[in-house]
Parts: sequence; structure tokens; C-alpha cells
Amino acid sequence: MKLIRSPFIYAISYIILMLPTYVLPYFGSNSSVANSISSSAGVGFLPQWWIHVWFLASLVLISWIRSKWIDKGSLPAFSIAASLFDILPVLNFIPLVPTIFHIVAIIIGANSKSKDLDKTELESLSKRSIQYGLVISTVCIIGIAIFSFSSNKIKREDSEPSQEHTHAVKQTLVKDIHEKKVKTIDNTTQTDYQNPFSEGQRWQGDYTCAQGNTPLSIKISKVTEELKEKKYTVNAVFSFGDETHTSGSYNIVGEYDGRTGKISFKPLDWIDQPSGYVAVGLNGSVYKNNLLKGKIQHSSCTSFKVAL
Repeated sequence: MKLIRSPFIYAISYIILMLPTYVLPYFGSNSSVANSISSSAGVGFLPQWWIHVWFLASLVLISWIRSKWIDKGSLPAFSIAASLFDILPVLNFIPLVPTIFHIVAIIIGANSKSKDLDKTELESLSKRSIQYGLVISTVCIIGIAIFSFSSNKIKREDSEPSQEHTHAVKQTLVKDIHEKKVKTIDNTTQTDYQNPFSEGQRWQGDYTCAQGNTPLSIKISKVTEELKEKKYTVNAVFSFGDETHTSGSYNIVGEYDGRTGKISFKPLDWIDQPSGYVAVGLNGSVYKNNLLKGKIQHSSCTSFKVAL
């Protein structure tokens, strides 16, 4: 902590810690949309947000240490104000304000004369600074760990077939065998599942993402059949929203497996993209009565369900 007694060391240290806060926003660190989406999905704030917070908190800490050497208790207030205008929604849309507060903190801290601290004061300052630094680092590490753990958990859940779907497939297979719908082709047996998709269909329902439950329509534009593999390529338009919800649409392409009843859609190009929205993929299964439901492939989303 003796190093911060030097105005030059204080100014250089402050600038070094400040620079990443101007780079991280390009990676979405202070994006209110991205962080609200990840929070509503149950995974917490983005890792880059926690890193951004660590640098801002470190600036407050270093200005607090400097305030003890120059006997100006108001110095950390400028770093705190800069941090609030940098990271909080709405406030971070106001340009230059964080920079102004940072510059004031640097100028006041570097142009003020340092005083001498006795041994007791220096030991107390060093102890408290280390404690505050450990608290800041621990909180940020825990935040990043929660995000990583929650994201991996969601991915594992999405990759595991649901018990409901497994049970439905087994029931269909038993029924088909009972009705003698099993065909023998080249000494191999395959169950004859019917393709539920055809051009012009409109599957309607809803899905859930950060913005809440939203109306959903999947209009089938083209179906290409591969008889040998019992697989079908399905082109469609993913449309969402209505009069009371933000609306948009984009093209998707999926592969339907006639042997399992599963389909996986991937997003293509946007037709109508509202601000702040990203195209997402879908993994689902077709059930009886032409019901299609499954998971939305994005950390901020959960499930979808559509039917003819």
C-alpha cells in the first residue's frame, strides 16, 4: 500500500485498471439486454459483467487507499459515481460521464500532497485493503462460477432425452408391431413412422424466453424426403409476437428423424429482426395429435410448444 503514496504510481495504476472497462463493453459486459436475458434464464450475470465489476471495484479500492494518504475522504466518491454510470442500465447510456468522474479522481488524487502515516495507521490500511480486495475477488469468482455451473446444467438437460418422449416412442413402437407395421428390408427391420410435416402447414403455439411467454408460429415452406435414411429436411419460417408482443421472423431449417420422432431446427437469415433479438434454434419431438414441443437452444430460453 506504500506504493499508492506516490502520485505517479497512483495515476498509472488507476489508468491501467480503468482501460479494461472501456474494452469489455464490446464483449457485452454492461449490456442490460444480454444480462437481463441470462439472469431471467437462471444462470446469473455474464462472466464479462463480473470481470467489469471487478475492475470498477478495484478502482474504488485504489482511490480509497489514496484518500488515506492525502486525507481526502471524498476521493472514492468519484470512482463510485463513475462505476454507477458505467455499469447500471439507463445510466450507462449517458456518454462521457464515467470518463469525467475517472479523470477527476485521477487529477485530485495525483495533485494532492501525501502525508505520513504512522506504523499503526499503515498496518490498519494494509489489512483493510487486503480484506476488501479479497471480498471483491471472491464475490466476482463466485458469480462467474454460478454462471458456468448453471449454463452447463442447462446444456446437459437439453441434451438428455425426456422421459415423456422416450415413453411415447416405446408406446408407438409397441403399437406398430402389434398392428404388423414393421417391414423387413434387406434382412433389417424398420418401424414405419409417418412424416407429419408438409409444405404450407402452420404450426402455432408459444415459447418462453427472457421476454416471457411469446406467441410462436412455424410455417413449413419446403420438405425434402430421404427415403433410405427415413430422414426429412424441413425448411420453415419462425415467426413470433403479436399486437401485444414484439414481433419478428427468420428462416430455419431442420432435420426430422422418422425413426425417433425428433427434429432439430437451426436458425438461418432474418426476415424481420427487432432490435436486441437473436435467432435461436430448437430441439423437439413430435407427439400424437400433431403436437411438437421441446427446448429452445439459448441460455435465456426454456421451452416451446406448437401444434397444427
